[in-house]
Amino acid sequence: MTISFDARDLRQALTAWPGSEARRYFELQIQRLDPAQLPLQQGLTQGSHVADEGFAAMVIAVAATDDLITVKAGIGYRSLIAGCNCADDPTPQDTLAEYCVIRLLLQHDGTVRQVELVTEAG
Repeated sequence: MTISFDARDLRQALTAWPGSEARRYFELQIQRLDPAQLPLQQGLTQGSHVADEGFAAMVIAVAATDDLITVKAGIGYRSLIAGCNCADDPTPQDTLAEYCVIRLLLQHDGTVRQVELVTEAG
């Protein structure tokens, strides 16, 4: 499945960056993505599975070159600790707060070329 942003809106947001409207545009576009298209499972630190509760994006940085647009964003989401679902299973059913940073590499036509998890070193 191809992930893409609207090219015209993307150009306007780049022109307006780092304004609040541009930031909001990128956050909304990221939040429109299917969570399965993001490396949320790889970013888990608390639970063992990503909860099906959606996520929130906060843009950290946007940079553009002649070839690519790079968007770095923090993602807040929830996870679960999977248990055996036995009657005496002591595993709590509550969700846990998770946070990771992702980097999206976009082409200027709005097509997302790559989505990757940013590690502490990256």
